[in-house]
Amino acid sequence: MVSYDKLPEILFKYRSWSEPYDSGRFQRKLLTHNQIYLSSANQFNDPFDFSLPINFDIKEYTRENIVKKTFLAMKREFPDQPNEVILKEAIGRYDSGIFNDNYWKQISR
Repeated sequence: MVSYDKLPEILFKYRSWSEPYDSGRFQRKLLTHNQIYLSSANQFNDPFDFSLPINFDIKEYTRENIVKKTFLAMKREFPDQPNEVILKEAIGRYDSGIFNDNYWKQISR
């Protein structure tokens, strides 16, 4: 666990200013245009960085229930998105196979 009372007031992160590491797109704009880049969840390299915490009984581990729970969680997170878009994304996440991993079965216990 992190002890926040021991963190320094200022933290530094060194970045390369030269090509090809930044390509002039993101790191430079932070300093030159006061802009910060935040990648969307579908650009993360770890699929569990943005996984939805869904716990349910193993007997409910059906496609219909998983899509429904994913839909409801995403609707809370993105209330302005149309239902059709969220449903398509929820079905896509199920069909991707991410819920077939033993990880999901273990957290539902």
